[in-house]
Amino acid sequence: MFINPEKSLAFLVILWSAFTQPMTAHAAANDRTARTNQPTFNERLAFRWAPIHYQDVDQTGDHAIGGRSDYITAIDFDKRDDDDGWDTNDSWDNIAKPEYKAAAHIYYSVVATKTHWYILYAFFHPRDWTDNPIAIALDLDEHNNDLEGFLAVIKRPTAEGDPQYGKLMTIVTAFHTDFYSYTPEHSPFKNGREDINGKVHFERYLGEDHPVTAQEAKGHGLKAWPYVKLDGDGIKYFPSLDTAGVPTGPDDRKVQYKLIDIFAPGGLWDHRDDKRTFDSFGAFRGGGANAPWGWDDGDDGPVARGEIAINPATLVKTYFSNLGEFSDVYESNPYQTSQTKEKDNDKEILPPKAAADLQDGELYGPIKLANAWGAPIYYVNGLFVAPQTAAEQITTLAACLGRPVFLIFNDLTAPWDVFSTSIEKAGDSGTSVNKATATLIREMRVTLESGRDFTVCAHSAGVMSVQNAVNQLVTQYNSLSLDDRNLLLARIHVVTLGGASFDQQENILSDGWPEAIGSLSNIYDTRDGVASVFGFGCLWDTFASETVRHGARYYMRFLDDDLLNSSMNIVIDNRNRVTRVAFK
Repeated sequence: MFINPEKSLAFLVILWSAFTQPMTAHAAANDRTARTNQPTFNERLAFRWAPIHYQDVDQTGDHAIGGRSDYITAIDFDKRDDDDGWDTNDSWDNIAKPEYKAAAHIYYSVVATKTHWYILYAFFHPRDWTDNPIAIALDLDEHNNDLEGFLAVIKRPTAEGDPQYGKLMTIVTAFHTDFYSYTPEHSPFKNGREDINGKVHFERYLGEDHPVTAQEAKGHGLKAWPYVKLDGDGIKYFPSLDTAGVPTGPDDRKVQYKLIDIFAPGGLWDHRDDKRTFDSFGAFRGGGANAPWGWDDGDDGPVARGEIAINPATLVKTYFSNLGEFSDVYESNPYQTSQTKEKDNDKEILPPKAAADLQDGELYGPIKLANAWGAPIYYVNGLFVAPQTAAEQITTLAACLGRPVFLIFNDLTAPWDVFSTSIEKAGDSGTSVNKATATLIREMRVTLESGRDFTVCAHSAGVMSVQNAVNQLVTQYNSLSLDDRNLLLARIHVVTLGGASFDQQENILSDGWPEAIGSLSNIYDTRDGVASVFGFGCLWDTFASETVRHGARYYMRFLDDDLLNSSMNIVIDNRNRVTRVAFK
């Protein structure tokens, strides 16, 4: 009789969940979801390679809460009827309240190429804590929220008889700000730019070998077991698709955790722009914790922040050699497709923070009008623009283009901000001084290095910050080959509105633009005196009388979607005639 292995695993998963007494008697009462349908393929795949997980527990001091500070749980563990639980600024306090139980959950996502599956697992703790009295007194080594985890790289089956869910090639774990890689005995992977740190060990569970991982107490750095071991008390967790167990105490060795898709509706990814959850993209409120798209190893060369989740094939190509058949073209990557294809049919969505409270260099948005869709645009304002006015400008920009728009607020009202932009321009473009420039570089790197295009629109003196950022980025990518650097720069698209320092050949204030950038366009009115002096005209040109034409929203009405990916000048003359001239 032929047995379909895919259906067999699904049957085992359902059978285990439906008929087996939970591994802790109280687990079902806490969080158990009855399934009304069979698990999806991604659920079965994530379950197949989900780890047997050891969590070290420390009960020392008040901040341990008797060990509960080391229990894994859901980010919204503290939800109730009047609170959805996604405000992460109160995680530290709420985990200490007896009404909130640390029901075990682990988050996962699945990315696929033709040759490999990349399954990311993330483990949440409400506290990153210490029992060191000096650190506590100085408010060090502790913060709200902690999320660490690992990437499992699975070789997809290629021949009849290969395992339905592939073979594990490696896991790469996040241990604070360092990544560690481990391979099983059968993996052909060898050292690449990074060294392999050890072996993956397996434990039998429901008829399959699962990788074994472990986390330290307090700081919760994660490695393959036994490279982190239990020091006395500890929890041993086992995977489930529908049961989130609660440990009976700090030394419970049979607790189930529930797998939760990062991309589930209303889940973690849907809250990526929620200011109650994150201070900035990928950075949780209240301290040093990051979502997977914010995980970073500080010294792994060209692998960027968040790439372990967003662009895992690039990480694997960098970390390892002897990969065998390997494709880096994604068949499925929800981190990227949801950024570029999402659509919203609701009314205008405004960021929760008041625009008037914006600080220099702060990211605000996105402004997303009804039926807006597509990749977001970033906007940098010009000189002497108040935060509220800048927010109104991006609302106009969103309406003109039908795209979501982020504002990188450039506070050029203070003398220091203007001076800092000039310092950047006069320097070697290796570092940023102006806060808006620094934010722009960060957002560009995250976007470009995840394989997506980055479109930025800037007005007047804001163009100087954009030009500085692009040129600094070139310097930061100097360690890459020319082809790799140019490939990244080709994803940059710049549109300037009455721009200061638009072109080096026309204005001595300009540093020029790298030839490799994807596209570069300018909209310029010949009657705009500011643009005449500091933009496309010569430095010593005289100001025209109609400086009102320098307004950002005046220029925005000439924008269209085609301009965002082309290179041209749009010139408006004194008879209001609009001429488009190819720029390069």
